[in-house]
Amino acid sequence: MLNEIVIDVDPKDIPPNSIPIREGIKLGYRFATVGDSVNIQRPKCNNRRGRVGNQICNTLQTSDTFAVVEEDLRMRKLTPLEFWRLQGFTDEQFYKAKEAGVSDRQLYKQAGNAVTVNVADFIAKKIFNE
Repeated sequence: MLNEIVIDVDPKDIPPNSIPIREGIKLGYRFATVGDSVNIQRPKCNNRRGRVGNQICNTLQTSDTFAVVEEDLRMRKLTPLEFWRLQGFTDEQFYKAKEAGVSDRQLYKQAGNAVTVNVADFIAKKIFNE
């Protein structure tokens, strides 16, 4: 599935240390580099925009729909723990949920449905002028 979003491009057009990812823009693809996130949901779709997050992770969804570009230019799916970390939860909070018997599917869902802790904290401080 991960390889279905990487498209064939003339090698001379590919910048060093990057891979071309199918994306719904005029060019038809965007380049992902090490550390970029890639939305892998519906890999064969030609009109998805915002598939590559340049050094960021775009809005999390409720399933394992994100991968990250590794040093060897391979993509790997983000783990439930990484989803929780991106939302600002501690490892301790994650492991409490995991040890309570929550499945990986539900851990992805909980992280995807969560409001990012840092964002909620910032909004609350603005509301209460702290």
